[in-house]
Amino acid sequence: MSPFKTSAITVLTAIMLSTPLSLTVHSLLDTPKPNIVSFDLKSAIKQYSGSLAYYLPQLGSHELSNSLLDEKAKLYAQVLEDELARYAQEQHVIIMVQSAVIKGAYDITPDIEQRAMARMKTQGVPQ
Repeated sequence: MSPFKTSAITVLTAIMLSTPLSLTVHSLLDTPKPNIVSFDLKSAIKQYSGSLAYYLPQLGSHELSNSLLDEKAKLYAQVLEDELARYAQEQHVIIMVQSAVIKGAYDITPDIEQRAMARMKTQGVPQ
């Protein structure tokens, strides 16, 4: 057999063996593409601020100091960030701010707000 035929047979054999192996490995390692969802950050912050103003009189206070308001806002922002990260991991999604999405993304704002409020409640912070 000529050296050219031997090389050609070797190449063809390698291709025939590597293609099924490549397809098998690809199907095992290929993860599904994440969906894109949206979250209305502005609305969530506004809702929390409004509910805080609503609950102040019930707590016997009509004002909170700026430092206490800043502290509560930072805590709420941290809770939102944690809940968004948890949701993204659990649901295998990419979360985008609602203003960056033109059309077609599922809005998770109510779900995240509900989760965040539940966590704030367990931490003793008014919702």
